[in-house]
Amino acid sequence: MSEHSPVEPFPERFRLLGQQGAGLALTAAVPLGMPASFDSRGLFGRFGSFGSKEGKGAPGGKTKSVPKPLAKFLPKELLQVDALSPISIQVIFSRPLADEELEADTARASFKLGSDLELSGTPRLKAGTKASYIVPTALQQPGKRYTLSYRGGDKLGFKAGVDRLFFRYVRQISYDTIEVVPLLADGVADCGMVCADEAGTDCSGPLLKLNPDNVSGGRHYQIVPPLEGKTVRVCPAGGLPLLAGYVERTQLEGGVQAPQFRLPEGYAFTPGQLYAADMDWGRIGRDEFAGSAWQALKIKGVRLIEPDLIRVELAADPGCDLFAGRMLQLACHGEASKRASYVPGSRDGAAGEFRLLPGWSLQPGKTYRAAPIGPWAACPPEGMPLQSLAPSITGTAPRAKSGAR
Repeated sequence: MSEHSPVEPFPERFRLLGQQGAGLALTAAVPLGMPASFDSRGLFGRFGSFGSKEGKGAPGGKTKSVPKPLAKFLPKELLQVDALSPISIQVIFSRPLADEELEADTARASFKLGSDLELSGTPRLKAGTKASYIVPTALQQPGKRYTLSYRGGDKLGFKAGVDRLFFRYVRQISYDTIEVVPLLADGVADCGMVCADEAGTDCSGPLLKLNPDNVSGGRHYQIVPPLEGKTVRVCPAGGLPLLAGYVERTQLEGGVQAPQFRLPEGYAFTPGQLYAADMDWGRIGRDEFAGSAWQALKIKGVRLIEPDLIRVELAADPGCDLFAGRMLQLACHGEASKRASYVPGSRDGAAGEFRLLPGWSLQPGKTYRAAPIGPWAACPPEGMPLQSLAPSITGTAPRAKSGAR
């Protein structure tokens, strides 16, 4: 199925959702490149800085010694750079990077890639290594050579990655969302399973330690890098595709490899329509699926657990993180509505946490009602009353865990 097909899409291949979620026929071709906004996440490294010490020799028997320099100022030499896939490289340094150097803005300023190639996320330290990092990049062009330098140092060259990431299958998991699933059994491991500094993920087991060639137990593994900003084309049979954008923090939810991709806001899959998914940086074994009607999640209760944190409980455990990327609206008579966004990774079975957007707060003593924004969940038309938990309850239960697949 070519994205350049001149055939106009038939009506209803994608549905355009109205304010009330009603389906409207889409009668014109949908151009590629439609915006989809998904936040990216930060990452903190493992290595701390050194404090100052006091010694002898000054009045009072003590004198301040010169503080040891922060690790980030220690010179680091680039030893090796190799492309792992069309969207990632492996970089080996003479010394480990410091915490500050792993922050998104600092990393983008320090890593200089030639030919207009850019970092798309932060470096991840491979487990069991001293200074070997998985570094996500924008899409590399086949056959092209690139260079990398660090903090103005010498440049090393590498060829664009050609080993596209393999995903076993794609499936629809919500009215507007799909999962593209890689499996360890196929020799494909998410970066959270192989990187020692992967913050905010749960691999539910020991890290997979790979050698410099990414081999463990005689088997070579592909590594799925951080997917922030990546998209998947979703094309109805005989029509033109929409771009589905990566949903934050869904690569390794609960130890399961299942990155989610969502259609642009307002669009939904049409039940019975056949779709195919593809991307320039990966290949999918079973790449087709039929659109299905999707039952909205049923909200059972909404509770305030902190001044700006809300716990939403569903009537049943959805089995995967269907809260990801969703929002709530909070209404109170005489006030402007407020919004709360899902806290990535906070799902605990049938419950998840939503935090008020910055700058908004709830007024003590007032009654609020919460309702989902969009048709991802259902509740009474007037919304769910926001309840307070008992004073002794200040947090949430331990997160549920499941095995990697």
